[in-house]
Amino acid sequence: MNRVKLRQIKAAVKSVFCIALCVVVSVGVLRLFGKQIANSAYDYTFGEFETDLLSLEYGITGKSESGVSAVGTDDFIMYASNAFTDSEDGEQQPQASQLANSNAQNSESPAVTDNPDAVVVNLSALSGKYKNYGGTSVINNTDYDVTGLLYADYTPPKLNKEEPYILIYHTHTSEEYYGGGSVVDVGNAMQEEFERLGYKTIHLTEVYDKEQFSGAYSRSIKGVEEMLEKYPSIKLCFDVHRDAITTQSGDTYRPLTQIDNKNTAQVMLVCGTDSKGLKHPNWRENFKFALDISRTMGECYGALSRPVNLRGDRFNTHVTDYTVLMEVGSAANTLEEAKNAAVYTARSVIKTIE
Repeated sequence: MNRVKLRQIKAAVKSVFCIALCVVVSVGVLRLFGKQIANSAYDYTFGEFETDLLSLEYGITGKSESGVSAVGTDDFIMYASNAFTDSEDGEQQPQASQLANSNAQNSESPAVTDNPDAVVVNLSALSGKYKNYGGTSVINNTDYDVTGLLYADYTPPKLNKEEPYILIYHTHTSEEYYGGGSVVDVGNAMQEEFERLGYKTIHLTEVYDKEQFSGAYSRSIKGVEEMLEKYPSIKLCFDVHRDAITTQSGDTYRPLTQIDNKNTAQVMLVCGTDSKGLKHPNWRENFKFALDISRTMGECYGALSRPVNLRGDRFNTHVTDYTVLMEVGSAANTLEEAKNAAVYTARSVIKTIE
């Protein structure tokens, strides 16, 4: 009888131990995933996992306590770019405001020339809202101090008008503008201008994000690498996107300027880095190249360029020393405004390298 009770006690103790162990493991798992879910929810509006809230506020300094970042104003804008919702380091689904515009027209409808529901804003690098660095501004969302790169020399690409020289592609091919039209249309306008200026340009129009948004960067890099292998003469690579900008109150922002009496979307040049662990040994060259383009945009077209945005994610910008992600307008801009921006940006790129 005593032996039976002893076995029962041992079994009971063993059961209690197992239950306690399961509870401990479960709590640990819940804490881990709970933290990830909390981070995801916390950053969902801002577009990227583990992004410092302040780093995406318009007019609030970025992560770097030293070095370069935006200067303060009283305005508050959240950048919720599609480019930042699906990165190599942490992927998540886009929020509703970032998806293709629900009012998009069909191809037979007349072109939309205005968006009365959006707030027109000037987000120019030269608007006075940011510290000016020789004709441009920088929003630094990394921990790198890039002060020494602001005026540093870089080796410009060797010019070549005989072979394919420029590659345009769209990681988020499905991004559309107010009233219809997509980033592919903008890429077409940019390609036409590059070629008018004498540079052979390849435009990849393959859709990388239609069936599944997550993993678009992993898919687009394959297409880019295939083109670079096929055309080793390519030096300049541009991943063309469109932004989506909302305020805390839900207003949509339409970054706009006028060039040659034409409404023109403003453009943000985005540079990836190795800050999150992916190899990107040439990010500083990309960054200096983008700074130079932005300065040319300012010299030639005033308020065309928004501040150059330095990010922790790589965004596939490691493929050449002259690779930049471009946010041409936002979801609140019309296609015509974005196409105008594409033409003036292409001209600025060529003026920069020549």
